[in-house]
Amino acid sequence: MVSELEVYRKLEKSNLRRPTVLGSSDGKVWFTFERGVLFTDLLNSATQELTAWRLLVRWLRDFYEETGLVQKDPNLRNFLYNAENNEVIGIDFEDCKEGRPLEMIGRLLAYIQLMDDWAPQRRECITNCVMRAACHDFLLCQDELNKSVRNEMKDISRQRNGKQFSAMILAGGKSRRMGVDKAFLELNGKTLIEHQKEKLQHLGITDILISGSAEGMIPDEKPGCGPLGGIATCLRKARHDRCLIIPVDVPLITEEILQELIDKHRETPFKITLVAHQGGFEQLIAVYDRDCAAAIERLLECGVNKVQIAAETVGYGVLNCSGNEDQFINCNTPEAFHKALNVLPQEDYVGLQ
Repeated sequence: MVSELEVYRKLEKSNLRRPTVLGSSDGKVWFTFERGVLFTDLLNSATQELTAWRLLVRWLRDFYEETGLVQKDPNLRNFLYNAENNEVIGIDFEDCKEGRPLEMIGRLLAYIQLMDDWAPQRRECITNCVMRAACHDFLLCQDELNKSVRNEMKDISRQRNGKQFSAMILAGGKSRRMGVDKAFLELNGKTLIEHQKEKLQHLGITDILISGSAEGMIPDEKPGCGPLGGIATCLRKARHDRCLIIPVDVPLITEEILQELIDKHRETPFKITLVAHQGGFEQLIAVYDRDCAAAIERLLECGVNKVQIAAETVGYGVLNCSGNEDQFINCNTPEAFHKALNVLPQEDYVGLQ
């Protein structure tokens, strides 16, 4: 990602309309105030001509040609339209990167399609205008652009859905059979914790709790109760009403399965949803409602620390998985870890010899 100040340096001799930098300090930047209407407000303007939207595409084309960058997140709040001067003003350059115009325009059109509370006819008219202008100005193929829009719409919807969930990574085991702390084994330069966090972030989840005893992790409030103790503690600290749970030692689990699990939990009336495959349960790949914490704590007080008993007590739904079984490899021994390494074409790994 390129910093906002770097983008402004690239645009020093450009005629592209943008705020003027007044100063910067400690990573913060101050700009001049610009007059205009946000493009989000233009969506419902019944009298507004389509000129503004064609100018927006042209602004993005000129920006790409002059900087070699695209806006990673070209949402409509990043742009103003000044009708008096008939010009577009870019006002946010925090999410710029090297990339393809196809992805940028696809995401822009996806935002237009997903904006709420405006007339479908107006949506179609603006979408067609932007698509025609983009195909002309960027020399894009319409079929490829339509495909990009569909992919970006799925990604944006997934990101929005993920923001309604917390997540926890269970990393509190003693790793006796492994011989070293599993959480800090590395695959291609990233620890297992980092791999799991990336998946959760790709799902749009920002509230990520790590259960464990290492520095920076969340220790169990009632130690010695196994993973159920970590689940109870983290549920109490979760910001959202639902919490996706994954163990640190199942590094091959895919984002697709986790998204299916989230979607399944939305549909089920139960407070817990477990993953099942090959006739058994992956009890630590699950979604729990936050208010399960009280019932789990009562079980722990009675000396019950089995995850399956907790699920049966609260009530659970099931996501049945029939896909590739390799993604459920549990890396709790050196042999299992090496098996996982052989499944994916990892170039190198450290932490276990």
